[in-house]
Amino acid sequence: MEDGSSKARTAEQIDFPILWVVVRGAQILLVVIYAKFAYLSLGTDAFVSGLISSIGLLLIFGALAHGLVTGTVDSSGIRYRRYFRHKTVSWADVSEIQWVRSRLKVFIRGRGKRRKKLVFLLNPLKAEGAYWAHRLGREVSPPEILERIHALPIETPPTIASAPPYAGWYLRLILAIGILFVLIVLWSLLSAHGPVSH
Repeated sequence: MEDGSSKARTAEQIDFPILWVVVRGAQILLVVIYAKFAYLSLGTDAFVSGLISSIGLLLIFGALAHGLVTGTVDSSGIRYRRYFRHKTVSWADVSEIQWVRSRLKVFIRGRGKRRKKLVFLLNPLKAEGAYWAHRLGREVSPPEILERIHALPIETPPTIASAPPYAGWYLRLILAIGILFVLIVLWSLLSAHGPVSH
């Protein structure tokens, strides 16, 4: 029969691991597809431009998915994996946990103002509706994993809260890209030559 301390050490899955597998599988698939395109265009005029655009797209997707991890939690900390190697972070190093839609963002203390961020994907069918209801001020239960973290015997528990769906810099970036796109379209329309009359 297990005692209370061994039950407290039981690891709980943080995220919905199938989504992590899908994202990492998509990364591998994209690398294979773009490598095949580069191989097929080898020796043609479009090889260099195709290779550069493929590398750019892969780097953008890699940057967007880099923070994504899968893992478990217990009273000693968080055990996670980004790609292949498992790592562990203690609760003393976790400064904050943010619930944002169907993601849990775990911020780890670092040197200076920069904090390392781990992103765990939750089941969107369970988390999305509860998140928006919570943001609208309704009484809803948070994701089960947050309740389990609250119940763990942690000496220095991290701050746990819901956060806005988009950061301010992200909205400003999208707005700037939209304005730039409109300006480019207007410039191309104004600078286009009219039909040549014969």
